[in-house]
Amino acid sequence: MFEAICWSVVGQQINLSFAHKLKRRLVEHYGVKTTWHGKVLHHFPTPEALLQLDEVYFHEQKQFSRSKLKYLKNVSEAFASSIVSQEKLAALPTFEERQALLTSIKGIGVWSANYTLMKSLNQAEAIPFGDTGITQAMFNLGIINDRKDETAIKTFFETVKGWEAYTVFYLWGSLGLR
Repeated sequence: MFEAICWSVVGQQINLSFAHKLKRRLVEHYGVKTTWHGKVLHHFPTPEALLQLDEVYFHEQKQFSRSKLKYLKNVSEAFASSIVSQEKLAALPTFEERQALLTSIKGIGVWSANYTLMKSLNQAEAIPFGDTGITQAMFNLGIINDRKDETAIKTFFETVKGWEAYTVFYLWGSLGLR
């Protein structure tokens, strides 16, 4: 869950290939290295490791914005201090309460909260609305005629009730088929 929410922060408002480069830099710098069959593997950093994030270095050398670095530290602090954990979120009785706990972290909006809940807790209703990939896929597939038509987008997701997040993965996957 920690990695999912950090990934949502790293990927905010940039293209996917650049987001992957930034995540790789972060993981290689602060993650744990393991050697397996002669290959070095990197594991995502712990919250405690990211609390040590050198904001000046990553801003100047690695092209992270100052706000993105601050948001990563906010998320790390929330997890390191156990304000947020996968267990704590799973114990909350409603989707809205889970979403509210995540969005209480400065820098985490509804998109990031929903992405995290979708990926980590399999919350079917956790649609990352506003995602350009989702709207582009829906447009490409003829599901919507206008990528800004929020009513049409919500109406479509009503037709897949209980399978919304699953449908999101199919929509994202369809982008690679073009």
